[in-house]
Amino acid sequence: MNSPRLESVKVLELPMLDIIGSDWTTTGRNPPGYRAPIESNYIAGRNLSLLAKAALYCVEARIGEIAMAPLEANPFPDARRKFFSAFEKAVELGTGLRLRIVTPFVAMTKAEVITLGRALPLRFTITCVRPRGLIHCGACTKCAERMAGFRAARIVDPTRYATAGRPTASRTY
Repeated sequence: MNSPRLESVKVLELPMLDIIGSDWTTTGRNPPGYRAPIESNYIAGRNLSLLAKAALYCVEARIGEIAMAPLEANPFPDARRKFFSAFEKAVELGTGLRLRIVTPFVAMTKAEVITLGRALPLRFTITCVRPRGLIHCGACTKCAERMAGFRAARIVDPTRYATAGRPTASRTY
């Protein structure tokens, strides 16, 4: 993380209220619960939207690569190699920039990614759909996926969860 090639994070705004409206994805209210199927997290065109904005930033900054982190279990159409390849072609045709979308975890499970990153400060990573700072809610599908990943990896979960009864930073699997 101390690489001289690493630059500060650039935050890009992408308001979607005019399209999505009062959905849980914009309000934070009533997100898919702990036991909901992963398909309940579907947001139509999520990666398409995120990549479109990021690609335009890359065109202006002459950056030729974007990294995304979909996992093996991601069932959504815009999280597949076929989509990313088509998007790369569209960016080149539309802007002239040869953009490569890297997806290093696409064939990995959550547990495999956690195991790979076990030496990193995973307590600072956020996967929750409604966190409060660095505290995960502990009640959404993404928190459930995270907890299951740490259990399967047999690694101490350093995550702070708000919901009582869920694993906390001191819990070992």
